[in-house]
Amino acid sequence: MSEYASSKQLATATGNPPMFRGQLEEDVERWIKLFKLHCASKKLDLETQRLHFLCLLAGSAENFYCLIEDGMMSLEAVLEAFIGRFARAHRTRLLEELKRIGRHNEESWASFMESVVNP
Repeated sequence: MSEYASSKQLATATGNPPMFRGQLEEDVERWIKLFKLHCASKKLDLETQRLHFLCLLAGSAENFYCLIEDGMMSLEAVLEAFIGRFARAHRTRLLEELKRIGRHNEESWASFMESVVNP
């Protein structure tokens, strides 16, 4: 059983959405729907939702949040950024870009990261 599957079972038992790590097998759009449903069922205010969202992140998802969150973004804007970053189509583009850089050594890792952060 994968860690993601066991966290889904735990989420069902505790009433919380599972942790989101940004792994390939995770569906960000489905996870966000679960998160929103959870917040609505608990009648959480926006600030509590934002804090709860952060507490449910780990790994690359948590790192991405720290990169984009400047205190000025609305929770909806953060959720949209997560969909943009962790949707399967975006991941496929990143993998293709990494393969391309592997073939063309004149392009640096820093330029790749710049293209990811500021597309």
